[in-house]
Amino acid sequence: MTTLARSHSVHYREAQSNGRATNTSDSDATQNAVHTEARSSNGAWSEMVLVNGVLYDRGSYTGGRWWVMPDADRTAAEPTTIPGQVRCLQTEHGRLAAVGSPSGGHVVLSDDGNAPGASPGRWYLNTAEPVRLMRSVHTGPDRDGGPAHCGRTLAGVTIDASYSAYDVPVSVTAPTDAVPAPPGTQ
Repeated sequence: MTTLARSHSVHYREAQSNGRATNTSDSDATQNAVHTEARSSNGAWSEMVLVNGVLYDRGSYTGGRWWVMPDADRTAAEPTTIPGQVRCLQTEHGRLAAVGSPSGGHVVLSDDGNAPGASPGRWYLNTAEPVRLMRSVHTGPDRDGGPAHCGRTLAGVTIDASYSAYDVPVSVTAPTDAVPAPPGTQ
């Protein structure tokens, strides 16, 4: 996690599948900002920008118009920044053990999921310097507990996240045409 924590930026792709639908998101994250585009197999889409402490969101549910989201939504989105990813990855795993021996420039770690907020899975790391997390896969349900802001994986849901493009220049900017989200939006 040290390499991820020290990175200026990272691209990560996450796919969540429950056998009925698949949601895929692509994110470019920095230490204090993130831009995410997400699509669902049901046709829904969304785009989120967190920059300068403000969350902007648009999608099929907003008619494509950018909304400035309430503070509670901003707080829920903060785990998508690099420090947020690191905090959640550090706290929501059980005992990690190597699966086989390092080969092909990578090592696979098994996560027994025996910790609050964790679920069983695998972590894939490259073994070149610097060692980097390349992928994590886990299947819910998460155990009770753990930080609520890291989210919850439900029973039967698999999350497959891949990490790439470490320290590639990223520019995350606020949309210029955003309007306040309608009252009661959360």
